[in-house]
Amino acid sequence: GEMTKGGVCLLAVIALASLAAVGSAQKPPSDVVELDEDNFDRLTQEGVWFINFYAPWCGHCKRIMPVWEKAGTEMQNSGIKFAKVDADAETDIMERFKIQAYPTFKVVDGRKVVDYRGDHQADSFVRFAKEYLENRKKQGGGGEA
Repeated sequence: GEMTKGGVCLLAVIALASLAAVGSAQKPPSDVVELDEDNFDRLTQEGVWFINFYAPWCGHCKRIMPVWEKAGTEMQNSGIKFAKVDADAETDIMERFKIQAYPTFKVVDGRKVVDYRGDHQADSFVRFAKEYLENRKKQGGGGEA
C-alpha cells in the first residue's frame, strides 16, 4: 500500500538529485560557449556572438537555458556563436554591457552590440540570428574594426 508508493517517490527524487550532481560535475557537450573575464575579449574579437547574460539564481534564466542550448545547437557552424555569461559572477562584463535584468540577450559583433528584444523561444532566437547574419552579409562584413 502506502509504503511502496512512498518508496518509489523517494527513489525518483534521489535519482533526479544524483543526475543533477553528475550533470554539474561533467557537463554534457554543449554548443553554447561559456564566456568569462578570462576568455571574453579573446573569443569575441572574432566572429559574431549571440550572448545570454544570466544569473544562476534567476528562475527564468534556468528555464530558458535548455531553449538557448537548443537554439545554439541549431545554429552550430552557421557563422554566429551562441554563448552565455554568468553576469552575476562576471561583474566587469555585466557593467560593461550595462546588464540590468536577467536574462539579457545581445549580439556582439566586433565593436557593435545589438540588443535582442524578441521572445524567449528557440525559433525566435534562431530567426533573429539568421536575420542578423543576412543583414551583415548585405552590409559587407559588419562590425570589424
